[in-house]
Amino acid sequence: MVYPVDDVAVAEVATPSSTVEVVAAPVSRQPTTPSPRTQEASTGQPGQVAMPAMAANPFAPRNWQAPPLPVVTPTPVVVAPALPVEPAGPPPLPFKFMGRLHDGGEQVVYLSQGEQTLIARVGETLGATYKVLGMDAQRIEFEYLPTGDKQQLALPASE
Repeated sequence: MVYPVDDVAVAEVATPSSTVEVVAAPVSRQPTTPSPRTQEASTGQPGQVAMPAMAANPFAPRNWQAPPLPVVTPTPVVVAPALPVEPAGPPPLPFKFMGRLHDGGEQVVYLSQGEQTLIARVGETLGATYKVLGMDAQRIEFEYLPTGDKQQLALPASE
């Protein structure tokens, strides 16, 4: 059992053989502020409750309309002129050289694009995006069809 004695909490602990009294740390008592119901009114009479200023006249006229909203003038938004976007150019060539063949005066080059093997001849379109413009012993010239840019793929020296 715990009970306060002179601002100190005291507890009794009962054991089978004896009773021990334990003294704990002092109990702090903080001052409390009286509630508005127990405060005296401004008249000084005990037992009266102070009334808020608005509640003094319950029949006073009230304005039920919201106050007018403040007028906000929109600030003009300044938009910077769009800078001309330079084309990034064609992507790197997706082809790798695999081999070449001279077929009756016409040169044919075998290229790989990922897992696919392509046969390139002058004037053919590969993959709907590249056109073979020309080829010689050192390089193949392609045109990237969406932009018209020209690119070259270097070929290894023939054996």
